[in-house]
Amino acid sequence: MDTKQEYTNIPIQLENICSTQGEISPRWFRFEDEDHIIHTVKIQKIISRKDINFVGIRMIQFICKTIEEDSKDREHLVELRYNILLHRWYFYQMLS
Repeated sequence: MDTKQEYTNIPIQLENICSTQGEISPRWFRFEDEDHIIHTVKIQKIISRKDINFVGIRMIQFICKTIEEDSKDREHLVELRYNILLHRWYFYQMLS
């Protein structure tokens, strides 16, 4: 992920696991940038998760520490959002 490019609210392919209590935890995600390059990003740690109501849409917000698969040294802090009604994941923004 190039920090020069702006990533905002991009639909993503995501793998997650679900606990026995129904709590979801993202493991990795994939997205296509404006140059049509597919990026695969591993989630190292979930910093926080909370339910939010974004303009009337129920979502779960995840702040995650990530590392891009192709470059082991590039760590980022990102915000992912899960739309509960539509069952869709979004790479909402890069925080660092």
